[in-house]
Amino acid sequence: MQARIQALMDATFVRTWTRDRKLRAREETVPSRLLVQSVEKIDNPERFGCYSKRRDEFSSSRAVPSEYEIVSVISAAYFKELAGVDPCVSEAFLFHGTSRDSTVKIATRNLRLGHARSDGLFGKAGYFAEHSSKADEYSKQDGSGVYTMMICRVVLGATLVTDEHHNDARRMRELHGALDRGDCQSIMGVRRKTGYREFAIRDFELVYPEFIVRYHKQWTHMDD
Repeated sequence: MQARIQALMDATFVRTWTRDRKLRAREETVPSRLLVQSVEKIDNPERFGCYSKRRDEFSSSRAVPSEYEIVSVISAAYFKELAGVDPCVSEAFLFHGTSRDSTVKIATRNLRLGHARSDGLFGKAGYFAEHSSKADEYSKQDGSGVYTMMICRVVLGATLVTDEHHNDARRMRELHGALDRGDCQSIMGVRRKTGYREFAIRDFELVYPEFIVRYHKQWTHMDD
């Protein structure tokens, strides 16, 4: 599994500097590679049972309204052999940058909206990335140079796609309303300059953390 995760990390790594890297990771340059040190599979049958039930409810009862989309992500090819991934509901494996301490809470407790970030692209929500390099901007090191991110199963369902940064309070309420009513299950923000796609989720029963990845950063000059 570690070799597969390393291949996924490499394939989804884009060496592009963003403002978030400076603001969140406090880095002026981009690492050349993320080197996987260990991969831990999370075993939480109770939580996975709740997630599977919620996924199946959506699969059997929902049609996608015309104003939303079913999207695919670039990690799909690397996890196509894993059982239970349902492309009909746009179930995907996505990265979530975090800290070593936070992984314990995320892996063992039920996530709630109250735990979510409020300073993201679409306000209070859980945020997931299809690129390891994007999630790396939010990962924290543990003091020994080791960073942590999670790979989560996420039911994206019906997705609202936008390339706008919605900092208008009224528009933000509209977006949150669409998610909270179940009109759509996710918002996909496309960064105009980098092409990064980030996914915002507010229903955490549609998220199951599956892997904890610990890694080092490899640094070389951007021109190397």
